[in-house]
Amino acid sequence: LYWLDISGKQILRANILNAGPTLLNLIFVIIFVWVLRLSVRGAFMALFLGNLCMFFFVFYIIRKSYHITWKYHEGIMKSMVRLGIVFALSIFIMQLNYRVDIILLKKYSTLEQVGLYSLAVQIAEQLWHIPYAIETIVLTRSAAAKDEQASNRTVASIMRVSFLISILFGGIVYLVVPNLIPFIFGSEFAKSVPMIRGILPGVLLMVVFRILNSRLAGMGKPQLAIYSFIPALVINLLLNILWIPRYGGMGAVWATNTSYGFGCAIFLGAYAWKVKMSVIEIFRFRKSDFYFFRNIKTKIKWKAQT
Repeated sequence: LYWLDISGKQILRANILNAGPTLLNLIFVIIFVWVLRLSVRGAFMALFLGNLCMFFFVFYIIRKSYHITWKYHEGIMKSMVRLGIVFALSIFIMQLNYRVDIILLKKYSTLEQVGLYSLAVQIAEQLWHIPYAIETIVLTRSAAAKDEQASNRTVASIMRVSFLISILFGGIVYLVVPNLIPFIFGSEFAKSVPMIRGILPGVLLMVVFRILNSRLAGMGKPQLAIYSFIPALVINLLLNILWIPRYGGMGAVWATNTSYGFGCAIFLGAYAWKVKMSVIEIFRFRKSDFYFFRNIKTKIKWKAQT
């Protein structure tokens, strides 16, 4: 129960760190753009203040949780810079894979298709809040793990349950978007519904990648994501150039799904080899995967009694 309390706090903190900038940006946009009528300048002020608030929040969390010293350690700094460059390159490759389709849509299609596809991506990628909340915890615990095989089995279990939850929410998104999109954004955005539905498989596959990759990142092996997704990026570029001029936003959807699937397949093979587990073993569900929910139920009853 104590472990659940700690994990719950970590998940809440991770959600605040991930969703906080967006929420703060929305609040400041309402204040500076809608109320004070500062237009583009207000939008920039909102973005700056939102990120500034999150910076102070992160600094407060770090000071509260860790002892900070300003002493220079040359060996530690060199190690951090070397590893940081690899992490930065990994993030750059992934972000380029996520956004290259929008860049190519601007070049080979119309602004209408860019808008529809951008909305579809933004809606579908909300499913990534599940791995966003979990991957921070997996990364930190992986870095401190002593029993590697036990950690590998635990991460695989977390991935399976998270993937199942993501499929459930993906199904809900699939069902509600035909009514939700016109209601929120207007009937002119109803054309984005097929794109949202079409891109869901690729987004769901990336849930698997993000959680397993956090394990490798915690082990200090972020380069495997680079090796896996550089070929996927090339495929994404080629298929977008081939399909966007003819099919518009839906061509970008198919290219994205294909590249995500290809990258995840390579990554799964590399991950299985690295942690010495077969792909079947990584994906095979077990009763123990769902003990977490049983423990939550026990915890709720225990709190109710106290």
